[in-house]
Amino acid sequence: MDSRAGGSEHAASLLALHQLAGAIDSASREVIPVEPGIALQTLADAAPDEVPLSARISVLHALAKNDLPGFDEHEPEYHAIAASIGDTYGLSSEQVIADLKQAVADPTTFDSSSTGSALPHETTAFMMEDVCNTASVVVDGKSAAWVFSEFETDASFEDVAEWVNPINWPQRSPLMFKQMFPIDGGPDPLPAGVGGTSFHGTYHEEVQLIDRLNTLLHCDFVRIDGVYAGMTYELDRSLDNEIVVDRGFLLVNELGDTRHVKALKVVGFTETGWNDVAQWVCPIWTDFVRGAVRGGSVSTPVPQPDDPPGAGTGVVADWIQFLRTTIDDYVDMGVEFVTDVGAGDYTPSRLVQDGAQYWLKVARDWSRASALGYSSLQKMAGGAGIAPELDDLAAPFVQTLGQPAAVGRGEGEAAVPPSRPDTEGTTLPVLSLKPDESVSCGDLARVGESQNVIRGSSVTAAPIRLSGGVLGIHIEAPTSQTMPGMYVGQATVGANGNQRQVPVQLYVSRARRRS
Repeated sequence: MDSRAGGSEHAASLLALHQLAGAIDSASREVIPVEPGIALQTLADAAPDEVPLSARISVLHALAKNDLPGFDEHEPEYHAIAASIGDTYGLSSEQVIADLKQAVADPTTFDSSSTGSALPHETTAFMMEDVCNTASVVVDGKSAAWVFSEFETDASFEDVAEWVNPINWPQRSPLMFKQMFPIDGGPDPLPAGVGGTSFHGTYHEEVQLIDRLNTLLHCDFVRIDGVYAGMTYELDRSLDNEIVVDRGFLLVNELGDTRHVKALKVVGFTETGWNDVAQWVCPIWTDFVRGAVRGGSVSTPVPQPDDPPGAGTGVVADWIQFLRTTIDDYVDMGVEFVTDVGAGDYTPSRLVQDGAQYWLKVARDWSRASALGYSSLQKMAGGAGIAPELDDLAAPFVQTLGQPAAVGRGEGEAAVPPSRPDTEGTTLPVLSLKPDESVSCGDLARVGESQNVIRGSSVTAAPIRLSGGVLGIHIEAPTSQTMPGMYVGQATVGANGNQRQVPVQLYVSRARRRS
């Protein structure tokens, strides 16, 4: 594999230092063979629109976690990069380094430190946490790398929605995006009843990963003010013949106090060995993600599932989730009963009333269990029970395009795995949903290609209990023959005159984990 790092000294220097810090596998030495002193000075001398302060302080923090390797030999260069961070805010290089060392010992001290309190939130967001998740995947028979982030932020909906718009990427993330300008495009009709605005266009993109790459990227954008904004992109043409796969999405959902954000890039190189290297670009990708939280004060990654995406089966997961939901409810009822009886004022009439409510719930849950069992039997009868062994591919990644807010509500819960190897799904919080309400999903139309529809009859929808007591819905659909992209529509929740519509989005990646 020839070295491409010389194509961008800034990216090569940044990755070389993250490697020195132990954040990148040592096998990457042949790709980023930059000497530490040169790398430190290169970043220190770079203009802010080439290497943002966020990238500099992030790598300096990573180095501090590894006890500033080579500090005695390269002390002037260490102070140079620290000064390039602190000078704008009246901070000495000694103060910046001291605050980062203290943050390594106790991460909770950084926000209140001189450095942490002086720098804008988007400069230091995700510095103490990992928001970048990578994997090797196969997309329509082509090897690729999967780079994914999911987080909650209190940045305004307007600010995050502007980040979703591709025209703003070079300004929001100059380290990753060198230019992004439209070649053609125009307004695009949205599915009936969706509302909002949308556009599509082909963009000339110059992006910095390991090397600078030039592509024509087709983008579709949709926005419903105060509800959600999303865009999906797909490779039109690789101008330098280096890329065979480039697809993904950005999405922000409004959740009241917070915004729930997801970002995915699936990239495959002509020279397949570079797909493994692409997983090392988390420092550059994370800096792109920071562009979403401008103006915020709290941003928290949503924990990803411990098990590999696609593990397990939907049949088992459906039953487990159903049992979790119902058992929790019965436990709550039991605790309340014992508490009331213990108080000594539990009357016969109260017993009759609570008994009626109990048996009503039993009837409802029995009905839901019967429906769930019938659905599960259908899946198993169709050969969709326990997933078979696959030679190269595992089940598709589950796209949880909505989780309960992590900021102030506790951690998000892992996604429900797909029920079939050709299925992709999503979990979305519905804050007004009640435990005994039914859920159904209508047709989902692709943004930018509204004639491409996932029929509601093929979409499985079910209520799900998320962490923090928030309820939501899980939807999944077969996607092996579905055009990649973001599909939007409406789900119906409730019954008996209390039905209401909630927006849903499902991204189809057609990616599967490579074993």
